[in-house]
Amino acid sequence: MNDATNIMVWQAGLRYRDGSRELNHLVLSRSGDRDEIIKAAADLGSPRGWQLDSIGPLVTAPAPCTDPRLIAMVKGASAVMLTTDLRPMIKVSRIFVRGLDAQFGSYPKQDVPAELAEQVFGTPGRSCYALLDGAKIDHLPQMLAGSLLDHDSLFQGKAQQELAEVAPYLVRLERESPFTRRVFTTPGALGGLWGRDGGVLLLSAAPLADIRRQLRKYTRIRDEGGKWFYYRFWEPRVFRASALQYDVATFRDFLGPIEAVLCPDRSEDAMLLFEAPPAETRT
Repeated sequence: MNDATNIMVWQAGLRYRDGSRELNHLVLSRSGDRDEIIKAAADLGSPRGWQLDSIGPLVTAPAPCTDPRLIAMVKGASAVMLTTDLRPMIKVSRIFVRGLDAQFGSYPKQDVPAELAEQVFGTPGRSCYALLDGAKIDHLPQMLAGSLLDHDSLFQGKAQQELAEVAPYLVRLERESPFTRRVFTTPGALGGLWGRDGGVLLLSAAPLADIRRQLRKYTRIRDEGGKWFYYRFWEPRVFRASALQYDVATFRDFLGPIEAVLCPDRSEDAMLLFEAPPAETRT
């Protein structure tokens, strides 16, 4: 069956949880089932702090979507959300997950929680990089030096000399690495790093040097007054706040060769997966 015959266009009314703002967005879905659409719209809006007020077909008797731009936006997804002027939105998904415990007596030990295994190590040719905050993780440079994993600081020169202990570090995670396991293990289990708001995870097929080069463009930015300051996007609360305000083009430019970002949610039991639509869907 042609893709176009499977895609329906719905209009969703959303508001912030405090009721301060009403929003109307379009939801494209491969399902015509209202209950499935309601769930999809709620799932798409919830990570942004939106509640679903209402939803219905964009027209009284909805016809299958034939607009090639909209068909391209859905691709393999079950549903996507757009603004009413057809600008694609950054896709944000919530993954409910808990960190690993000490795994005493377990063999083989898990490197990563089962809920994240597909994202972290499930795509051939794609790597998972941890971007970690030295200001939140004591002795991070020493830990990384002993990990034998490929890593580097985002700072260099004088900044790295003066701020090495609190700098952001990029490390390529590998299976069966004690350090990888530590990233996904709770703090109560022998110094685990999970749940400490110590960084974000980046998914990319690019080598570490390319990821570092891309991210270094944003370590320092200017405000409207021309003053330089450090943009701490490696800190989860800063990344969440920034990414949810980006339009797709800005987010795509920021990511460069990075395909997606896994960022801790405010809850210790969830991660947010941020993805931009493919480049060909940008308007």
